[in-house]
Amino acid sequence: NQRGTPAVPAAPAAPYGSHPAITPEFINAIKRVENSTGNPMAVSPKGATGPMQVMPATFAQMSQQYFGGKLNPQSPADQEQAGVAFLHHLANVELPRRGIPVTPENLASAYQQGAGGLAKNGVSGNVTDGITNNSAYVAKVLAGMGGAPGAPAAPGAPAPPGAAPAQPTAGL
Repeated sequence: NQRGTPAVPAAPAAPYGSHPAITPEFINAIKRVENSTGNPMAVSPKGATGPMQVMPATFAQMSQQYFGGKLNPQSPADQEQAGVAFLHHLANVELPRRGIPVTPENLASAYQQGAGGLAKNGVSGNVTDGITNNSAYVAKVLAGMGGAPGAPAAPGAPAPPGAAPAQPTAGL
């Protein structure tokens, strides 16, 4: 800079890379479906925790692989970082490794199943189903991205009259 004003440094690259299918809207839709209560300390019946309902083994893997083991499983912010890292891991490693197109449908389906479920179940021939056994989950995520009718409410928003309170899903 000629005037002596320091240049603004570029934002550091995320340790797990990036992918155009993973937008803030997509991440927020995953969070709303995974943790509809909005409780950042929520724990599912299967043990998934935090804003994105990350399973402990997935959290440990993402923390070690992308953050040198420095993420704290008791921190909602670190839980969210692990969830976002897992989305990028799926988009950049797991889906391409299996020859699966990286689409919001396939990403949401893979996130819900986890890498183990993805390896076991693969994908169906019909992209509307995405990966087997979770088409309703995928539909909720996609609806949540656009605020379409039937989309999960934002955390803290009142439930429609007569609706039962939503529970966190089983997670990763």
